[in-house]
Amino acid sequence: MIVLAIETAGPVGGVAIIASGRLTSKIEFQTQGQLGARLTPAIDKVMKEAGLSHDVPPDMITVDIGPGSYTGIRVGLAAAKGLAFGWQRPLVGVSSMNALAEEAPEGSEKVVTVIDARKGEVYASIFDRVKDPATNLMAWRLVFSPGIISPVKLAEKIGDDQVTLVGNAANTIRQVFGKNAKNVEVVDTQVWPDVEKIGQLGSRLYQRGRLDDALSLTPVYMRPTAPEMATGRKRKRSTSKI
Repeated sequence: MIVLAIETAGPVGGVAIIASGRLTSKIEFQTQGQLGARLTPAIDKVMKEAGLSHDVPPDMITVDIGPGSYTGIRVGLAAAKGLAFGWQRPLVGVSSMNALAEEAPEGSEKVVTVIDARKGEVYASIFDRVKDPATNLMAWRLVFSPGIISPVKLAEKIGDDQVTLVGNAANTIRQVFGKNAKNVEVVDTQVWPDVEKIGQLGSRLYQRGRLDDALSLTPVYMRPTAPEMATGRKRKRSTSKI
């Protein structure tokens, strides 16, 4: 299966082609500024490098649906939806939190993914490692997803468990433990989801029967945007399972 992956939820975006689980072509770029102007040429380039075109498109599309940058997620998801409709290809939305869990070392038994949500809070999810019945390989299973939480309350939830922290707020959480951080490991090499992980995880989800409706798939923002707060509206939660 050939997958087009799109990652625009973080400060460094990317697009990639994943063929049979392996990276074929990849381009990364800064998402600040003219993201819309960078995204389409990047998609065209990775497809050309992989021998694909709009007449010979990939088999499916995966896209990071957040949490993350409001503008970045919106631009990436809109592009993914347009391509899915135009090519008549399946679309799978991937949570930033799930993709970050994939960055944990193989020996980790429990991982906590944390992204800075500002205002002294973080987006957080806790996973443990189980065997995937579809592939017979070890995979991460979501066991706790508080959404937005303070670092102190998250540390209380973790307690004395041996955990691996992944994400751009990982060191913030570790500092809360202070001298009691002996059971806490931090992955410093990847603070935001890599587009390759978005493609690989989306492909595995699709093989397990996951398929998102391009009409109803919505981003995972968790916190209302400024216009929504001004009008008092509440955001509808994403229909995609985290």
